Amino acid sequence: MNMFSTIKDKFTGNASSSEVRNDNPNFITQPSRVTHALKLLMDSHVQISVAFEDNTEYLSKILSVTKESLLIDQFSSRTAHRKIQLNSKIKIKAKHHAVPFDFNAVVVDVSLSNNRGYLISTPEKVYHPQKRDFFRLSLGHKEKLRFIGSMSDTNNTVTGYIGDISFGGLSLTTDSATYIKKNSIISNVIINLDYPHEITCDLSVRFIKKKPNEQTTLVGCEILNIKAPSKRSLHQFITETQRKRVKSELDDE
Repeated sequence: MNMFSTIKDKFTGNASSSEVRNDNPNFITQPSRVTHALKLLMDSHVQISVAFEDNTEYLSKILSVTKESLLIDQFSSRTAHRKIQLNSKIKIKAKHHAVPFDFNAVVVDVSLSNNRGYLISTPEKVYHPQKRDFFRLSLGHKEKLRFIGSMSDTNNTVTGYIGDISFGGLSLTTDSATYIKKNSIISNVIINLDYPHEITCDLSVRFIKKKPNEQTTLVGCEILNIKAPSKRSLHQFITETQRKRVKSELDDE
């Protein structure tokens, strides 16, 4: 049994290695992970699209998250505000670091005081397709890791932060002006951790997405040339962070 399974068993009693390697890579179904995913969208101020059964869609955002319900912001459109009714079935569409977080919900309260918004049910599952073999750890604002590296072909410096990370890869956001292209190598990358060893490795660029409005670039990478001490630090960071999330969710129950 691997380290992650041991940690998870301690807090859940019946966890398996599927928490690290995805048996169903397209959905988040474990309640604690569903809650964390929704809180991640809230903390990141991600704009969500609320789709009704007549295929109309309106923009909102998540204001609060509990195990039973979500509070979403009131629509700016009067038409949308009149349309949302108790027990309405809706679909929420969102993206974080270019990866979908979609789910179905039911409206449970539309008469909140002070026009605070609408209560909707917390979903049992969230559509969140994973492209990697291993569990992807999405990092909230307080957990984001800074990195620095250099392009192997030009030696130009690249800096920014890590948005999510797995045992085999990561996505990073950079606001540097350095030109990055697909299949290029980011060398001598240093990722700062509060562990005995920082992570040092190379990264192979797999996809790139410009964010003109934010003047940043989202870059998906495969981890290369990572030595044993860095690999241990990476595994420890992922397992310890997930362990803390599981414990936090259990303490809230």
